[in-house]
Amino acid sequence: MTYTYLTNDFTMPAFLIVLLYKHRWDIEKIFHELKSKMNERKSWASSKESKKSHAIFECLTHNLLLLFEKHIEKTEVIRDEAEEKKQKGRIKTQTKKSVVKKVIMHVKNFINSALTRATQRTQRFIRWVRVWIYKQAPWSESILRLKEIWGIAAS
Repeated sequence: MTYTYLTNDFTMPAFLIVLLYKHRWDIEKIFHELKSKMNERKSWASSKESKKSHAIFECLTHNLLLLFEKHIEKTEVIRDEAEEKKQKGRIKTQTKKSVVKKVIMHVKNFINSALTRATQRTQRFIRWVRVWIYKQAPWSESILRLKEIWGIAAS
């Protein structure tokens, strides 16, 4: 598989250019999460300082959601099986459309598999957090609902 990256900086090593592109894409996906999933389309004020504060709060929210999801995965030993199933389906669809499907099936893209992406939380997870924060339900009840949302069979 061949990738082409455009740059006007010929002093950087190729791997660094690839990583910079990847990180830029991750930032774009975080903006998408904030705008589409959290309905943060514009700042609530017009001054430069207040816009800066708003951006900091959005970053904090994103990072807290990421940490919260990782904490749940670690302490409750559960993960979003529904999303994993969707991702496998996407990979199958992409593989079927590809001319070099045999190569893709055996070789994973290093950039996407070796580096953990911290970009987007699913809409299901964000909605679950919203509902269960305001509901003030017991943790065990909240986790049971999350298991349902994440496609985990009752044990």
